[in-house]
Amino acid sequence: MPNTRLCFPQHKCINDPKKGNPQHALKDEEVIDSGCSRHMTGNMSYLFDFEELNGGYVAFGGNPKGGKISRKGKIRTGKLDFDDVYFVKELKFNLFSVSQMCDKKNIVLFTNTECLVLSHEFKLPDESQVLLRVHRENNMYNVNLKNIVPSGDLTCLFVKETID
Repeated sequence: MPNTRLCFPQHKCINDPKKGNPQHALKDEEVIDSGCSRHMTGNMSYLFDFEELNGGYVAFGGNPKGGKISRKGKIRTGKLDFDDVYFVKELKFNLFSVSQMCDKKNIVLFTNTECLVLSHEFKLPDESQVLLRVHRENNMYNVNLKNIVPSGDLTCLFVKETID
């Protein structure tokens, strides 16, 4: 599951570390996660307009009950606000869901050096630059190599390993 870390500098002012409070010891980093179905935070101080919620559990770290979803609220950054953010006390990072950002008609673009969240007004300058288009299903973007149709000079090779 590829992850790109994206830090929002304006969050650095929100949390001053305080002794004895593990909530304030969380790293001030956010992770844009293409495998995360919902926005989540482990730091209550980021949430605005939150409500109590018995949202069940979220699996992580190999544990199906890795963390309990106990609240839901909003995170405001100025240009890009995040709605329906789950509070999961056990999380050490803030996770932002690619599919949830796309629900708000934003465009999320990953490169080898960064992740860009673009407004819905962004237009692709040249459709011929698209090498692969993967449709969304159940908040995931899954690539099935068997369904990729070659076009132009593109050749798909499938290799099967055998033991001699």
